[in-house]
Amino acid sequence: MSCEIRKHGNVKKYFSAGYGFLFCEDVPVDIFFHLNNWRSAEEPVVGQKVTFELGPAKKEGQPMQALLIRPVVSAGLEALTKGIDPISADVSQIGVSQGGGQ
Repeated sequence: MSCEIRKHGNVKKYFSAGYGFLFCEDVPVDIFFHLNNWRSAEEPVVGQKVTFELGPAKKEGQPMQALLIRPVVSAGLEALTKGIDPISADVSQIGVSQGGGQ
């Protein structure tokens, strides 16, 4: 069961074997994640900003792991600076162009 509060962090390490670690200022240790919990068609990139939920480890005695990991896109960053939840925000709330960029 995951907590319902989304955390914000960055991809600290990613290994082509399909797992990595996130950094989050709110959590005193690096947070393990598996690619199965990555919610994007693109692979994680070191330094990439993300939102996630903390969930229990798969094995007893291990630290919690990141679940439902989503990369934060520029519109999402804009939402965060305005205090709007980037996951549920409407583009009109954020005030950024809907046009296709790069």
